[in-house]
Order: sequence, then structure tokens, then C-alpha cells
Amino acid sequence: MMSDPSIHHSPPGGLRQFFTRRNGIAWGMLVFTLLVQLVVWQSLRANEDRAAQEQFQMLGEKVTEAIRKRLRDHEQILLGGAGLFDAVEQVSREQWRLYVERLALAERYPGIQGVGFTQAIRPAERAAHVARIRSQGFADYDIHPAGERELYTSIIFLEPFSGRNLAAFGYDMYAEPIRKQAMQRAAQLGETSITGKVTLVPVVGMEAEALVKKFPFYTAVKVPANTYKDQAEASTVAVMAMMVARSDLPEDLVYRFTKAVFDDLPQFHAAHAAAKHLTLETALNGMPIPLHPGSARFYKEKGVQR
Repeated sequence: MMSDPSIHHSPPGGLRQFFTRRNGIAWGMLVFTLLVQLVVWQSLRANEDRAAQEQFQMLGEKVTEAIRKRLRDHEQILLGGAGLFDAVEQVSREQWRLYVERLALAERYPGIQGVGFTQAIRPAERAAHVARIRSQGFADYDIHPAGERELYTSIIFLEPFSGRNLAAFGYDMYAEPIRKQAMQRAAQLGETSITGKVTLVPVVGMEAEALVKKFPFYTAVKVPANTYKDQAEASTVAVMAMMVARSDLPEDLVYRFTKAVFDDLPQFHAAHAAAKHLTLETALNGMPIPLHPGSARFYKEKGVQR
């Protein structure tokens, strides 16, 4: 019988030749090297985990300290205002304005919307109080929300006295249970006090209409449910986001820009949650400034009026 020369037979022993006593040392060194690498890898991983945990803890401590410092800054601002009332028998609106102006809130304390003073008013003094504030040039002033209460408070000084702060003029924080608790605690202890979680108070009906009429830059909006944790849908008024153009820009340029925005609204809606409220129907709501001729031409073509 002839054998095929193309077929090669393995030598006797097969794989056993790799596990001979002569190769034992090499296999031992390989296993030892792998074990060393495994130990080193586990050690490096443990060190990385420990370093990450230490870094997280350090960052957490920095954030906590930053919050503490921020709250101390807020407290010092309030204590400074209290000192002003201790030093001056009757603090005027102008004196309060100068005090807050010297704080340079925007530069030194970014994020603070305003600093105000709230006056406590007994029910029997309410009419006289409202008349006094109105005589200072605020003809539409009143304490809000409306209703009879055992004690009223009213924000009578608030600086900067502009923008969103105007809506808080005359607001009775004592009418809101969470703020009321903080105010009572501060009065009892003679110390500053922080409120708990505050529930959004709907601004609807006559109150909303009055605000929009008095401050045309406001418009009625709805805050969708769960915009804030466990928050139900709330109706309120808000200042709409606006795009402002220089008056000397060419009319055709502004026209084409405005057209491009509304031709590609889905892209704007996808870019930011707030942009979802932008539609042709709502584009001019709460617009307090004149339209540029270019955008005015676009809205006229679309039949949108102020």
C-alpha cells in the first residue's frame, strides 16, 4: 500500500511535548508573570478607585463649602439691611436703593435677583398703608394676594426695582404657609431663617390680567408639570425670551433671518426646552419693544399682529 507523500503524520506524543519537564520552568515563569500582572492590575484598579473616591469627596467638600459661603453672604446682606433700619429711624426708598446699589449684586453676588424689605401691617392699618404707598407715586399699589388675613406683610422696598422684581412689589409672603413658617421662626429666634421648599403659586384671572396690563413685557404662560420636582402644571406670567437686533441692520437681512428661524422651527424646538414655546402665534406675546422693519415685514406677510 502506497502512502500519500502530501500527508504528514504528527510525531508521537502530540501536545505532551509542550509539557515536558524541560519546559516546566518556562511554564512556571509564564504563570508567575501572569499572576504578578494580575496583582499589579488589581492594585492599580484599587488605587484608581480610591483616587476617584477621594477626588469625589474633595469636590463634594468644595461644593458644600461654596454653598455655606454663599449662604453666609446672603445672611450678611440681610444683616446689613437690618443694621440700616437699626441706625435710621425711618428708612426711605432712596436709602434702601443706595444700600443695595452699593452691594453691587451683579458683580459680587451673581444669582441674587433682588434684596427687599417686607413691612408687617395689621388689618386695621391696611387701608392707611395702601394709601400712603400710593401717595408716593404708585397709584396701582395694593397688597397681593387679595383676601382677609390676621396679619399682612408687604414687600415695599425691592432693589433692583425693575424687570421681574416689579411683580413682587406688594406681595404678602406671610400669605404663603412655607414662607410664613420661616418668617415666624426668624422673628422668634432673632436670627436669619431659610424657607423650606416653596410651591409655585398660580398667577391667573384678574391678577394675571392686571400684571400684563401694568407691565406689557409679561405674558400668560403655563409651567408644564414636573418642570420642577413633583410640581403640578401651573399658570403664571413670564417674560418671554426675545432676540434683539440693532436698528441700523439692513431690513432685508433681518427679514431673511426671521424667516429662517420660523422656516426651521423643529431645529429650534430640539435645541432647548424653552424654545418649544416659540410659534408664529406666540412670537409677539409680551413684546415690549418696537419691531425691526425687517421682522415687521415678515410678521405682516404671515398675518401676525401685536
